[in-house]
Order: sequence, then C-alpha cells, then structure tokens
Amino acid sequence: MKARGAVKPHKTDVTDEPWDAGENVKCIPADADEAILRAVFAWIPDGDSPSKSDCKFPHHMVSEDGKPGAANLAALANGFARLDQSDLSGKDRDGVYAHLAKHYQDAGREPPERALVADVLTSAENGRGARGNRKRECRTQVFPAEFRVERRASGRALIVGHAAVFDTPTEFWWGDQEKIRGGAFKKTIRESDIRALFNHDPNFVLGRNRAGTLRLWEDETGLAVEIDAPDTQTIADLVLSPMERGDIDQMSFSFEVIKQEFEDIGDGRVLRTLVEVKLWDVAVVTFPQYPETDAEVLRSMFARAGVDHRLMPILLRSRSGAPLTDEERDILTATRAALDSLIPAAEPAPGGGHSPEEPVKGTLVDQPSLKRQREIGIERERLALRRRHRRLTA
Repeated sequence: MKARGAVKPHKTDVTDEPWDAGENVKCIPADADEAILRAVFAWIPDGDSPSKSDCKFPHHMVSEDGKPGAANLAALANGFARLDQSDLSGKDRDGVYAHLAKHYQDAGREPPERALVADVLTSAENGRGARGNRKRECRTQVFPAEFRVERRASGRALIVGHAAVFDTPTEFWWGDQEKIRGGAFKKTIRESDIRALFNHDPNFVLGRNRAGTLRLWEDETGLAVEIDAPDTQTIADLVLSPMERGDIDQMSFSFEVIKQEFEDIGDGRVLRTLVEVKLWDVAVVTFPQYPETDAEVLRSMFARAGVDHRLMPILLRSRSGAPLTDEERDILTATRAALDSLIPAAEPAPGGGHSPEEPVKGTLVDQPSLKRQREIGIERERLALRRRHRRLTA
C-alpha cells in the first residue's frame, strides 16, 4: 500500500480553464479507487478506503464520466493561498506544496515562496502582516444585521439579534468580496469558549457561552445571538441606553479561518467564501469596519490620485504567483506613472541656478510615455524570467 498523506508530485498537463472545485469533485464517482483520488487531490487521509469527501486540495479537471485530466492553474493558486491555513501537519503541508509547485513548474511558472504563501491573505486582508507561527488568519469583519434590547418583566436586559448573515457578500474597498456559508459556525459553537464584548474590548464583557449568559446558534438568517446583559451602570450607560436610542445598531464577530474558498468574479476581483471559522467573540460595535460609504470614499480618493482601486487584488495575486492579464499589467503601469508624477523635481544646482536639463523646483518630472513604460516593464519581465530559468536549470 502506498503511503497516505501528501501525494507524491507527478507530471501532467496544466490548463488555465475556469475552475469550480465543487463541480469537478462532484464528477468523481462515490466509489472511486485510490488511483483516481491520487490523480485529483494533493492529499488523501489514512485509512483502508479513503473517500473523496475526506481528501484535500483538489486541483485537476475531472470529466463528466469521472476521468481525471489536467491540473488547473486557478486551483493551484487557490491551494497555495489555503495551504498554511489548513489543519495538516507541517510535513504534509511541505508535501502538498511540493506537489502543487511541480505542476506550476510544468506550466513554466515559478511557484510562490512558502513565506509568501502563508502571508498572501493574512498581510493584506487582515492588515497585520503577521509571519512566523500564525497558522490561521484572525480578524474582525462587520456585517450589518438588525438587533435590539428586550426588557424582561424583572427589568433585566436581553440583547437579541444576529452577529453575521449568510450568503450576503460584503465588498472591501479594493473591490474583492466576502460572504459566509451556512454551517460555518456549527462546529465552533459546540466546541469554542466564546465571549460577547463591547467593541471587541475584553474590558467590557457582556456574556460568555460557557457561563450560559451568551447563547449562539445558526438559523436561516445567520449567526443568531442572545446575551444576558450584565446588570451594571457601566453597561447600561455604554451599551444598553445607546442601543435603545438607536445610536448603536450593529454587531460583528472576531474569528479565525478554518476553511475558505475563492472564486473569480471578474474585473480582477475575487469572492472569498468562509466555509468554516473558529469564533473568538461576538460584539456590539459602535462603528462598522467596512461600510459601503467608506468604500466609495476610498475609491474616489484613489481615482483622484490616478490610481485604480483594483490595484490591491492585483498585488495579492501577483504575490501568490498567479499570472497577470494584459489589463492588470496596464493598471500597474498606469499606477506607476501616476505615482512617479508626484515625485518633486530635483533641488537647484549649487550656485542658485539649474541646468537646462533639470526641471525647475516645484514642477513635475517629465515621465516616459505610456508605451515606453510598457516596454520597460516587458524588458524587466524578460530579465526576471531569464534569472528564474537559470535558477531552475542550474
């Protein structure tokens, strides 16, 4: 019997067709033998008869009659992004990386470095740039959902509402979107020690599930919440009274990603779906983290500076090793030109004058034409490819 875990790298064709993991896995027969599973996935579990539902990192196209085909570039990039957020052992993650990297090299592309694989989502979306032993991403995302204060006959306050809603995309200011799939919270509700906080501040605890003062469950809308609010003047003044007045009307949750999926939604944007998360806390919040109005303001600011708001996802995909389209290259070139135009002219030459070749201080530096900038970029890419080729063939 072959060793289970990370599948040994193998050489196959590679395609850049659109990728849908669910549809391709669905085409694999329920009773598929291990050879088929090894031809589709980069990791299979221990056991006598592994099933496709237990395997991880699918990255090969599968025909309607269940035959494995070429490796898919989008699936490989997705695998790199999810690798260090998986629950695999370090040895298995190394093995999966080697498997995916081999396909990338077969396609004539250089795989992303392991340090960048771990950081590509965490640093940009989380805004913390954490490296090292951070296995999973952890940040707070706000989803607007109605909630309220209910007063019991005894006068005690009950905070009721939803901390998150399912299948409702939230758009980040750089254009990417994120949504939560139903079932994402089921496991963490059963297993995790979760607090309810005010503004995610541990100094203001509103409830705790293990103490019975916080109750969480999933319903058709999303993550339902009930909190037995503390009977203190501080909480009454900071939380309950502003809620009853309508001054505070949103909740959020803090979490770690356990499982996630990515989908290209066009125009250089990506839809991220949270499939399973680990909850740290739910919170009554004063301000949403990503309100749509802020997104529009930021996009407007970028536009006035001559910078395309799609720059962030392009940088993310470039760092992860994904190929750039012609449109994305044009955006990068235009962005560079816009930023270069902001560089002030050189200081006057000694003696108080300036040479005819130097622009007068305070004017904009003349920039190469867009065509010339593109030519410079192409030449730099060619040089980089030559260096990569020399490293691979050395």
